[in-house]
Order: sequence, then C-alpha cells, then structure tokens
Amino acid sequence: EKCYTNSADAEVTEIRHNVKFRTLGHSHIAVSDEDQQPKSNRHQMRKRAVVSNHRLVRQIRGESEVEQMARRIELRYKNRIVVSLNVKIAFIRDCRKIAIDKPNHSVISRIGYEDLLEYKDSILEKLDREKRAFTYQLMYNRIGFRFGFRSHTAQLLQIIDKALSIGIIEQDAILEQQHFYYMDFCEYHTTVEKEWALFRGGATIAFYSIIMFYVLTPLLFCVILEDTDVCVPGEELASSLYFASITLSTTGYGDLTVDKSKTLNVFFGTIYMIVANITLIVAFSAAADQIALDPFSKVNKRIKARLIGEIGDVNDYEPVYKKIKRLKRLSYARIAASFVILNAIGVIASRIFLNAHGDETEIAEWTWMISIYWAVQTTTTIGYGDLDQILTMYFFQIFYAILAAYLVGVTLSGLVTLKADVDDLRRQTSWGRRTVTKHFIDEMQPDNHNEKIDQYEFVLASLLHLGKITSEDLQPIMDKFRTLCNDTGFISLEKENIDHDVTEEQVLEALKAGKEDLGATYLFKI
Repeated sequence: EKCYTNSADAEVTEIRHNVKFRTLGHSHIAVSDEDQQPKSNRHQMRKRAVVSNHRLVRQIRGESEVEQMARRIELRYKNRIVVSLNVKIAFIRDCRKIAIDKPNHSVISRIGYEDLLEYKDSILEKLDREKRAFTYQLMYNRIGFRFGFRSHTAQLLQIIDKALSIGIIEQDAILEQQHFYYMDFCEYHTTVEKEWALFRGGATIAFYSIIMFYVLTPLLFCVILEDTDVCVPGEELASSLYFASITLSTTGYGDLTVDKSKTLNVFFGTIYMIVANITLIVAFSAAADQIALDPFSKVNKRIKARLIGEIGDVNDYEPVYKKIKRLKRLSYARIAASFVILNAIGVIASRIFLNAHGDETEIAEWTWMISIYWAVQTTTTIGYGDLDQILTMYFFQIFYAILAAYLVGVTLSGLVTLKADVDDLRRQTSWGRRTVTKHFIDEMQPDNHNEKIDQYEFVLASLLHLGKITSEDLQPIMDKFRTLCNDTGFISLEKENIDHDVTEEQVLEALKAGKEDLGATYLFKI
C-alpha cells in the first residue's frame, strides 16, 4: 500500500514488475535441471516445502492476483469519502455508544447493520429538523455552500450511506446477519479534510498566504507606520507592493528600506522580514503536493522515458554510464532552459518599460547588457541594488521577483533529486537485465522454500532490489502481521482479540492529536 499510494509512477512500476515476471517464466520462475547445483541440506529442505499456490494463471497484463490486488487497494483509497475531523469523531462516538448500550454486547468495536439502519433514521430526522431552520438555509444552501461549508449532519448521513453500500457489496448477505466494524470502515473508507474550506487545498493555502502578505504590507507601512521610505509619495501602492515582492522573494535590492530613524519602524521591519520568510515557506510547502513546481515536468518525463528506454528489458545491453550521462544532460538542460526563459522575459520587459516611460538619461544608462545584468541578479535573488529602476517597473517587479524565487526553488529541487534519479536508474537497469539463474532464485526466496518463485515473492523481492522499500519498512509490517495472525500463522476471522478497557477519552485524544491511523490509535485488536 505504501508503495502504490506514495509513488507517482505506481501503476507504471507495478505493470513493469508483472511484465518482467511474465518474461522470465510461465507461472513460476524456476531453474532448469542442468543449472541446479548438487543437493545440499538447504536444497533438501526446499524439496520438502509445500509448493506455492500463487500460480500465475493468466498471462494477460492486468489480470494477475498482484495487479488485481493493487488496483483494488488504489480504487478503495481513491473512493474514500471526505469528511471533517469533528464528523468522524462524532460517528465513532455514536457507534461506540450504540455498541455499549446493546444488551449482552461482546465486542464494542462493531455493531449490527440493523443498528446502523436505526442510526440512519435518527440522522435523517435530525437533518430534516435542521433544514427547516433559517440558519441552515443561510449557512449551507445560500452563502456557505459557495465557500465549501458542509453540514455535519449531512456528512454523517453520507458516511452511513457509504457504510451500507459497502456492506451490501462486500458482505453479499442479509444485512441483519452481518456485523459492521465501524473502526475498520473509518480507517479504510473515509479521509479527513479541514473544517474551513479556505484551508483545504495546498494551492489555496499558498494563494491566500501570499495575497494576505501583499494586503497587509501597504496597511502596515503606508497607513499605520506612515513610512515614506517604503511608500514613495505619489506611488504608495506600487512601491509598497514592490517592497513586498522584493522582501518575499529574498531579492532585497536595497532601493526601498524602512525608515531607520524611527525605532518602531525598524522593529516592525525586523518582524516583517521574519514573517516574509515564513509566508514563503508555508506557501511553497503547501502547494508542493498539488502544483508541479517544474513547468517542464510533464515534458521532462516523456523525454526521460524516450532517452533512457524501457525499464525491464532483458535485451537492453547499453552501458549504464551512457544512460546516466543522458539523464544528467536532460536535467541540466531543463534547469538552463528555465533560467534562460525567465531572464529573457526580464530583459524584454525592462526594454519595453524603458522605451515607454524612461527619459533619455535612463535609456542611455540601461543598455542591453545592463538589462541582462539586472535580470540575472533578480532571477538569482542576489539583488545588489546598484541600479536605479523607474517607478513603472515596480508593477512588473511585483510578479517578476516572485517568479525569480520560484526559479531558485525549481533549480535547487532539481539538483537535489538528480542524485536520487541516478541511483534509481542504476537499480532499475540492473533489475531489468536479470535473467533466471540459481543465484536469482536463491536471492528471491527464503531458505526453507521450494525453488519456484511465485508472483508475490517476485514483486516483494523486486521492490526491495529497486529500493522502493527497505528491510526497515518491512519490520513494522511484519510486527503487525504477528499481532493479527492466529496460531496457524495466517490472518483469519477464526480468532478475535477483544480489548474492553479502552475509554472514549483515549479515542478522542488520539484523534484530536492528528493521528488518523484509527486502527492503531483506537487500541482495539480486531
């Protein structure tokens, strides 16, 4: 699950694993008789081992057990319903109360589906009463709906409907005869969103953070502090917004500064610089998950796939160092292209503003070479401050300085990830060229097993070889397996470990602490 939900190329990686498996063997990967070494003690143990029943029945791409399981997990994550944390807590609390209030209850982590239907009726009645109120119409139907606010009661009803639909599909039996494990449901079929709509998306948080910074800058320096060094008379708005951009982008030309003759202005100027850096970090980190910071990211992926070739081809004998050279050239070319394009925009814009609004002295001083010099010190966020800009360029600088900070972020992130990309390329090429050998079989199986690699063993060993997971990642997973499995060594419904000592306060504290892994924080062992 970790591999498939965290990797952007999860589907491609998973398909490559199974294509490689089909290339190496029919239903199992095995060593031919002539390649086998003389029998040893370990070999005798393998001969006595039970043959794996995870045969690759179908050779069609996408129809193996591993691929089907991966798609099922991804689909479940994709189809999770989004609710607020308070609604999730309320649902868990109500279900637990229902379980405790039932006579002769033995497991408080589950309720009957008939109880869930009764709970739905009570929520429908509550929602019907709320809809008659004027505040509901105002908050959720007229104004609040446009800002993304949703009724808690309506969200509870959504959770119940989802639970009932899952029960019908997965249980495939009469509802009254089945149990509803509400903690498992909340873990696997719900996800939490922010209560306030303005803070739900990373891009939204980044946008409003920057807008708020720009709005507060003229209010602070022009209205409250009345700093004429920042708010140039006659150009107060343009100069203050320009000052905000230069500060936020960390360029700092030095042509506009706070009035150092006033202690209060210097104090607020110091706080302002700290706030600017915090705003920049919050904006970029919030938007990182939703916005591709690299404008050439999609094109880069296509070019990279073409230059490097298909991973997993056993007939690919091109030296790895050549592929690494191409990968590095591609990364450097991408960074250089971003740098050249952004500087070209700055040079052309400066010439346009100078020709339209500059006097003869300014035009004579700002040659083409000076324009390039100014653009480079802006895009690198160095900002010497040795050039006098015309006031009309302030409006352009409001946006250009932020783009400069963006370029620095893209460049640094590209250089940081380049080493990881090179390491991935080495591992993928090595993995892709492997063929069936005795060493190959031994590496992908435990000692006390037969000499046939099934699809599950192949996928797990390949993920380890490719560096997608490590032995440290497997350790807590196996610890969890040991906790859940019964005496037969399998996880099944034959045995339930029940813990009745969990209090509602422990549940709520875990949830409010931001721990969304309800299966762990609820402390029930199911």
